[in-house]
Amino acid sequence: MKTARRMEHIPFSGIRRVFEEIGRREKSGEKIIHLEIGRPDFDTPAHIKSAAKQALDNNTPHNPTGAVYDQKSLESLALFAGNNDLFVLSDEIYEKLIFDGHRHISFATLPNMRERTITINGLSKLYAMTGWRLGYAAAPKMLAEAMVRVHQYTTVCAVTFAQSGGYAALSGSQEEAKNMVSAFEKRRRLVCERLEAMPGIELVKPSGAFYALPSVQGLGMSAKACADYLLDNAKIAVVPGDAFGEFAQGTIRISYANFYEQLEKAMDQMQTALEALS
Repeated sequence: MKTARRMEHIPFSGIRRVFEEIGRREKSGEKIIHLEIGRPDFDTPAHIKSAAKQALDNNTPHNPTGAVYDQKSLESLALFAGNNDLFVLSDEIYEKLIFDGHRHISFATLPNMRERTITINGLSKLYAMTGWRLGYAAAPKMLAEAMVRVHQYTTVCAVTFAQSGGYAALSGSQEEAKNMVSAFEKRRRLVCERLEAMPGIELVKPSGAFYALPSVQGLGMSAKACADYLLDNAKIAVVPGDAFGEFAQGTIRISYANFYEQLEKAMDQMQTALEALS
């Protein structure tokens, strides 16, 4: 397999080559005077750092089905990709947010998929780092080099404080992350039980992430009409499933990434509003 021929005409950044060479030399013990970096050697002024810290203190984090693919389904997709000479872009950001004994299977671990899979992930969901805008990708060397060539002309790197936070998130204690997953499990149980008892609602229980995607077709209204009705009469905001493509039509997406008490209140108000319809 090859990357597009036009990628061969995009050179690696000359600055990047210098950085790599300097990095190799410094690792071997050479002392380098840095005259190549267009960056002031002064510390960031205190008031600017203070503002950044305050902004971090204030991390408001802003998918739909919560379904988890089983091994057989993924193997079928892998076979299709292989037979049709396709690359696969696998977004695995919810890999640890899985419930009911389900197991995450990284697509690149399937037979013959390592060389044709780009895995992308990030820290937004599991570690509640949405505002940090920090993610990463893993790909075969040939693809990774092509990705770097494009990336180097658009974004240099994530900000340093986010990288430090990301390193701490991935290498440090996972207890808080586990606690968050447990909290999501409790919220999921509440939302699913309440939705299943509501008139006109049908739900396939989500196995991962933090969304429920119930069908509202039994209410005799479109997803958008239902979302508008709930906003007006239950004072809750949901997303019409139409936003996620034709196969989600007739559904609404409910995120249970909210306080348990707020979810209880939302479900109470939703049930009251739906019962008024019938």
